[in-house]
Amino acid sequence: MHFHLDPLLYDNPVISDIIERVCETDPDICAHAELYQERLDQLYGLLTAKQWKSYLAFEAAHNDYTNDYIHAAYYAGLGVRSLLLDELGVSATPEPGSQPEPGSQPEPGSQVRS
Repeated sequence: MHFHLDPLLYDNPVISDIIERVCETDPDICAHAELYQERLDQLYGLLTAKQWKSYLAFEAAHNDYTNDYIHAAYYAGLGVRSLLLDELGVSATPEPGSQPEPGSQPEPGSQVRS
C-alpha cells in the first residue's frame, strides 16, 4: 500500500526522532520491547535454521500487513479530522501568509472560515 504522503509522514527524521524518544521513555513500550526481545531469544533457541527462516518470512509478512493497516487507520483518522474541522468551519491549513511567528500563539478565531 503506497500513499503520496508517506515520505512526508513516515520518512521524516523529525517524526522518527519523536517516535524514538517516546519509545525510549514510555515505560509500557519499554516493557513490551523487552518482553518481545526475550520471547524472540527463546524462539531462536528452539528453532532450527530452516524453521527460523520460515518464521522470519512469516514475521515480515505480518509486519507488512500491520504497517498497511496502521497507515490506513492513520489516513482514516486524518480524513475524520478533516471532516470534523470542515463541519466546525475551521481550516485545517492556515491561509498563506497567516502563519504565526514561531513560538507565538495564533489569535483566537484566526483560522475560522468566513
